[in-house]
Amino acid sequence: MQTHIIYRKELFLKVMIYILVTLGVDIVLLEVVKLTVLSVIGLIILILPLPLMPLLFRAFTRQMHIELESDQFNFEIEGKVDRINKVIIMSSLESYSIQYPNERFCSIRFNTSDGKSKEFSFFTKKRDPADTDSAELLEIFRKSIYNYNSRKEITRKIFFRPSFYARNAGLYCIIGLSVFLFMGICIASFYKGKTIPLTFLTSLLLIAQLIQKRSKDLEYYKKYSKMPSAE
Repeated sequence: MQTHIIYRKELFLKVMIYILVTLGVDIVLLEVVKLTVLSVIGLIILILPLPLMPLLFRAFTRQMHIELESDQFNFEIEGKVDRINKVIIMSSLESYSIQYPNERFCSIRFNTSDGKSKEFSFFTKKRDPADTDSAELLEIFRKSIYNYNSRKEITRKIFFRPSFYARNAGLYCIIGLSVFLFMGICIASFYKGKTIPLTFLTSLLLIAQLIQKRSKDLEYYKKYSKMPSAE
């Protein structure tokens, strides 16, 4: 099977570093140096990469070929220089989970019995006509694991677990972030009147996205955890 993956976490990390550094410089220029013109320029620099997002996605995207065997999954990733081969042996797995970070991507995470994990993020829309549909691909993984669990000689099953944000830990994280945001807005309003800093609005959008993500992941888990193939 052919598909395309994206190094989502690496992309997110680099984007967040860029946003935090740019916002930090912008706040210093506005609040400390008191240079409004440079602050506006900094804001423009912050939003400038938005039209370039397709190029960023392309830079972190790789073609992948997947071969499923009765006891393992074989992944061949087309790297920039050479091919990268990864193997997941099912007997080493303790559980797996599926999540939808946003409408663009879906991910499957394999957790091994020694506490390690491997995650692959797929595009929900095909990048190439020859790609396997992401929903179909996830279903193939689930059925392969179900078939493995169904074998009589298998004593240690691979369990289907909810993603982080579909668990109580994810809910507590969202509640904690919301409380801190509310406190920050109250403090900022006390010192600056009715003006709400741009950073708070950005944080509010982030929390809204996390709530949507939890809803999607929870819906998926409840739907498929009741099916036999989710064992």
